[in-house]
Amino acid sequence: MRPNIEKIPDELRDKDNLDTKSLIERKAWLAWKRFDQRLHPYSGEKKCILIPGMQRSGSKLLVRIFEWSRLTDCYPEVDKRAFDFYQMRNVDHIRHLKNQSNAEFFVIKALCESDQTALLLEYFKPAQAIWIWRDFRDCVNSCIRNFTSFASIAHSIAENPLMAGWRGRGMSEATWNIVRDHNKPDMNEATGAALQWYYRNVLFFEQNFDHSPRVATVRYEDMVSHPVETASAIFKFAGVPDFSPWVVRKIHARSLKKNATPPITPAVFDLCMQLQERFQALPSIQQIPDQRHLT
Repeated sequence: MRPNIEKIPDELRDKDNLDTKSLIERKAWLAWKRFDQRLHPYSGEKKCILIPGMQRSGSKLLVRIFEWSRLTDCYPEVDKRAFDFYQMRNVDHIRHLKNQSNAEFFVIKALCESDQTALLLEYFKPAQAIWIWRDFRDCVNSCIRNFTSFASIAHSIAENPLMAGWRGRGMSEATWNIVRDHNKPDMNEATGAALQWYYRNVLFFEQNFDHSPRVATVRYEDMVSHPVETASAIFKFAGVPDFSPWVVRKIHARSLKKNATPPITPAVFDLCMQLQERFQALPSIQQIPDQRHLT
């Protein structure tokens, strides 16, 4: 799944932010769930739920929500069974993991593979995708607070998208021209991160997912501001029948708009705002019916 042309993607290095009590609770739950699934393995057709999108947009939270279902087997990008240096292993290996799983629902992140989501939906049928996105200003603030090199990555992509590995893979010529147009020698990190937010999220529309019943979008802000309603809709869309408000009991909205607007250049700010408005115009996941019959 990944070309051997780059080192470990730094922005995917993510420490677990759970307190000790919550960490113990999570590990105990996952251990019990694995034991229960071994005792009562699902014998029907298993379904894949992909989670593509931009890093620092709430994908960990979305996986954690699914983890609290008794019926799921979840694979974040730190799980070495499914990922190599945070990128998905080859599709045959992932299909084997899915087939060997004892759970009805096989949930796996596909952040670095967002450009390949359409292909993965076919490889792992029956499958659906939930594209996670976040307000670009908060996403950029989170990116530049935790990581670096966004400007240098933009410079590399402007020269040749393949020089940036998975970040430039699958980039359309139109998007490449946009990156080149906005690439400046003195680009700051916030602008570089905002460009990455743009060229990774525009892949949603370039793959025509705004017209696909198999793909829904979830906004991070909705997950943390209205967790019960949003998570219930996520479970309904994915066809996971055991939703309970208990799965979102630890979610809070303290991460929303807690930092000033990052110093993104006006042209790139407007570029991101236009794309964000396209996402905002889409039906919310609460408006999308159960799509199990279409997978």
